[in-house]
Parts: sequence; C-alpha cells; structure tokens
Amino acid sequence: MSKALAKYFYIVGPTACGKSDFAMTLAKNLRRPIFNCDSVQVFEGVNIGTAMPTQKDFSEVPHFLFSYVDPPNDLTVADYLKDVVDVIVDKQIKNPIFVGGSGFYLQALHKGLYPQTDVSADIKAEVEQSFREKGPIQLFSWIQQRDPEFAKKISSNDHYRIKRAVAVMKAQDLTMTQLKQKLATENHSPLPEHTALKIGFNDERPRLRERVIERTKKMLAQGWIDEVKALRQQGLSNWAPLKSVGYKEVQNYLDGKIAKADLAEQIVTATMQLIKKQQTWFKRDPDIRWFRPDQTEQALQWGLDQVEEN
Repeated sequence: MSKALAKYFYIVGPTACGKSDFAMTLAKNLRRPIFNCDSVQVFEGVNIGTAMPTQKDFSEVPHFLFSYVDPPNDLTVADYLKDVVDVIVDKQIKNPIFVGGSGFYLQALHKGLYPQTDVSADIKAEVEQSFREKGPIQLFSWIQQRDPEFAKKISSNDHYRIKRAVAVMKAQDLTMTQLKQKLATENHSPLPEHTALKIGFNDERPRLRERVIERTKKMLAQGWIDEVKALRQQGLSNWAPLKSVGYKEVQNYLDGKIAKADLAEQIVTATMQLIKKQQTWFKRDPDIRWFRPDQTEQALQWGLDQVEEN
C-alpha cells in the first residue's frame, strides 16, 4: 500500500484579500506552521508597509522566513527556495502552510528553477561589457531579433531584465520563451513530494479598492512614513524592498515628488496595478479553489475537508 502524501496548503491571491488572517485561522485549527511566500516580507525592517505578521501572531503560530534578510542584503528566488528546504528539513516539518501573493515564488516552489539557468561569471562579464559599450537599446534589439514574444513583455528601459535575458539566452542557447515553455512542462520542485492544496482569495475590483484604501490609511496612521525615513537614514534608499509598491511612493513623497495630500491615492493606484498583475498570474492556475474575503468560514471548511480525505 502506497504511503499517503503530505498535504501542503498554499494561501494565495492579490494584496489586501485577507490571506494572512486566514492562514492564521487555518494554522491554529490544524496546528501547522506558516511559511512566507511574499517577496518583500522576507526583509527585516519593512513591517508596516508589508503588513508583516505581528509579534502576537509569531507567538501564537510558528512562522518561518518572515523578516529574516537583514539590510542591505538582497534575496534571489534560488536563495528563497534553499531557505525553505533547509527549514523543512532541519525542523522536520511535515505539513506547512505557505501564504503570500508572490506568484513567481509559488511557481518556483512547485516547479523549481532550471539548474541550467545558472550563468557563468564569464558570460555575466561579457554581457556587462556589451551593456557598457553598446548600451541597453542595442541589447534590447538583440533580444527582439531572437525572441520577439519575450521582448514585448519587457521595457527597453528595464536594464536588469535585459541583461539577465541576454545572459540566460547566451548560456542556454534557448530563448526566454522556450525556457518558459520548458518550465511549464517540467518539474524541478525542491520540496518533498506532497499534495498541493491551493486556496485563493479574490474579489471584485471596486471592493478590493475599498480594502486597499482602508489598509493604506491604516498603514500611514501606524507610522509608515517614519519607518521609511529611518531606513533612508541608514543609507538604504536603493535597497530592494524600498523600491516595492507603496514604499516607492513614500520615498517619492519624501523626495518632494508627491504632495502629502496625494500620497495615499498614489499608493492605492500603484497597489491596484499590482493587484491586476497578481490576478492575471493566479488566474492561470486551475488548481486554486477560490473564495471571497467574506467566505473565510467556507474556505476553512473546505481546507479541513481536504485534510480529512485519505
């Protein structure tokens, strides 16, 4: 008789849908730990603008990979995957609950990253030299000629993605589109074999906007601007999380680019743009069981039912 697989929960969906609160409820009911699956909540010191779990949350349920990357360090998806696996193995965790809105992190947990996408130092140096000598436009044109489909998805001003794409394509002798197709059909997940139970929260855009407005007001009242000021005083204005949605707008206000009266609306607008991208990403996954933010009881019951099934 085959051994029953562990059942991992993935609580997903766009920003401001109540994912974290639901994850706490589910974790308490099932006595399971929560793992962060948000690309900004990994960083230390960005608590208010990321809606970081509270100290009370941390004391009531074990939380992993929240607020653990000290400034000014960065974190790659590969680093994140390694950290997840290390915690699961070291702590002998059988049934984690992952929660967050970073679709790429979720995809990496399920499908992994290509070992082949590692780029040698020589190729990186070659691309950096080409970038300095020829500029971004010529490298972008190089991508357009070889992978027009991918070129449509990035900006000619996105220097990081241009350099990364050129380096990966040179290293693999495959286009980014071909690599994406390969990722869709292959599985290199670093996680132990398990059954994935995906619960998503989403709502109509007008109701989401109302939630974002209230959330933004609350964060600003909690001292979000002072949080950013303190980080900037440490010389961290270019640190990755301070360029994320919301933090970027607060920095623009501190730089005099946004009037204080317009700050909240600017944050709401940027957040709604992020939500649209998140919705598009998660809509592609047919395995997500969707609920509205006011359907937490139904979502909980569905989750408990899945655990009880053999």
